[in-house]
Formats: sequence, C-alpha cells, structure tokens
Amino acid sequence: MSESTRWISLAEAAQKLETTGLNVLMRVKRGQLVGTEVHGSWVIDAASLDACHRSHQSPVVTPSCGGCQTGCR
Repeated sequence: MSESTRWISLAEAAQKLETTGLNVLMRVKRGQLVGTEVHGSWVIDAASLDACHRSHQSPVVTPSCGGCQTGCR
C-alpha cells in the first residue's frame, strides 16, 4: 500500500455510497473501486470512492428498475 494513499474503512465507504459493505466489495471486484484487505479488514482508496460517488450521484431509473440506486445501468 502506498503511504500517500488515503484509505477508509469498508463501513465508511458503504455509508458514503449509501449502500452495503457487500456492494462496495462487489464494486472492488468489478474494478469500479480500489480496495485491499489489511489484517483481515477491507479498506477502500478514498480517491476511487470519491470518483465513484460523483459518477453515481444521479442514478438512471428505468421502468423495470426497482429504484435501489446502486448505479447499475
């Protein structure tokens, strides 16, 4: 891990994105967020979270959408 990178907890990332920790981990797996496991706990790169948060502020709701606002399109 880079010393200059600001990392935040999985719970804090989920709260900021108004979603669950599992959803945050799925975004890491898809490459939408940068995260790593440290001593058994996941941390998320704050810069990638900010970029993701900005890109999902206006979710697209389609007629078949349940409106959960997870950012799926």
